[in-house]
Amino acid sequence: MAINKDNNCELDGYISNPPQHGSFQGKEGPVTYCNFSLCINHKTKGPMFFNAKAYGTMAENIKKTTSKGDSVRIWGEAMVEQWKDDPTKYNHYYLIHEFKNATTIYGSKDKPFEQQE
Repeated sequence: MAINKDNNCELDGYISNPPQHGSFQGKEGPVTYCNFSLCINHKTKGPMFFNAKAYGTMAENIKKTTSKGDSVRIWGEAMVEQWKDDPTKYNHYYLIHEFKNATTIYGSKDKPFEQQE
């Protein structure tokens, strides 16, 4: 999937809440989704939280390979949507096009790297 070059972003952080998974009925059938908050610990500003969403096979991959506390890197684009019941309110989030789970790449938080399979 191509990323809009004018709106391209990359974020590194920790999943701060358990990813929420589900599906809804789209125009061409059921579509799976995944939502989670990404926490970035900034040295001077403190923790910053960002909402992230994924759809389709990307959402299924995130569901299988991530959990709360995992260190992840996401690539995608910043999006905004209006609330349906109040058009003066907006929801800002990052639409994920690619991700890597650094916790599974570099080892579990529970065991030293040498003891992992």
